Amino acid sequence: MTLAIELATWDNPIFKSYVYWTGILCLKMLAMSALTGLTRFARMTFANPEDAIFSKSKVKYDDQRIERCRRAHLNDMENILVFIPIGFLYVLINPSAFLAINLFRLVGIGRIIHTIVYAVFVTPQPSRLLAWIFPYLATGFMALEVILKAAFTLPIRIYLFVAKLKKNTMSADELISFENPVFKTFAFWGGALALKMLAMSILTAIQRMKTKTFPNPEDAVLSKVKVKFDDPDVERVRRAHRNDMENIFVFFLVGLLYVLTDPSAFLANNLFRAVGIGRIVHTVVYVKAVPQPARALAWGIPYVATGYMALQVMIGAF
Repeated sequence: MTLAIELATWDNPIFKSYVYWTGILCLKMLAMSALTGLTRFARMTFANPEDAIFSKSKVKYDDQRIERCRRAHLNDMENILVFIPIGFLYVLINPSAFLAINLFRLVGIGRIIHTIVYAVFVTPQPSRLLAWIFPYLATGFMALEVILKAAFTLPIRIYLFVAKLKKNTMSADELISFENPVFKTFAFWGGALALKMLAMSILTAIQRMKTKTFPNPEDAVLSKVKVKFDDPDVERVRRAHRNDMENIFVFFLVGLLYVLTDPSAFLANNLFRAVGIGRIVHTVVYVKAVPQPARALAWGIPYVATGYMALQVMIGAF
């Protein structure tokens, strides 16, 4: 039986394709920062006084060309940063090479086209919608496959029985394996949280359609309304999404490193569950505007759990 970690090798064409397109997308995201900077200089529009003083201009926040670049960059973070960990977990389930490689290509090419039609050469809809939806569906499919793999692999009891026969610490090859209940639980909740974050984009779009609030002229023209930025319902969903990005992406990295410390299965599995369930509850109580301390508790428990895992990783490293 091939161990999951053995699939993360240059001899595996799926892993090579994943690394190639991840590198491309990372460069693309770095390029978005440069594009925003160049646009600021070209239009002499700066958001910080220490920047504006060099061009002897006033601070300005609402230049539409710059805001378009920033929205395109934010959309990258909402989607590409979900693809990167999910794509890696997808490699580890040993999928069909033909399917996996073309899924990675679809995400990579789609995200590049999305930026071009959004921020470089503004193109009427549905060009941006199509460039967004295909990578979105591909990432969602991969997340679902990871969840199914984690849910229906070798039963945990069999693994624990085998593990008891071993007196030495498990190697990294054995830890990053779907036969390891800790890694299985991490993969399951990682996939679930990836799907949850992807769902936030849909929820934002639903709120925009419901309230007829669109920040881009090519979207507003379809509904024959004016561009609008400040609808409270839309902004509430966007704040919940941003809070996801501030917390879940940290969990993806720290959770994987925590698996490598060979923690107690009982403790680790329940920490992952606390993060997963807590983040889902956080979104529900945030969007539904449930009174405090509901949201504080739903945020605080996953936050503490992730911080504890990070501390254990640091201790394990020394």
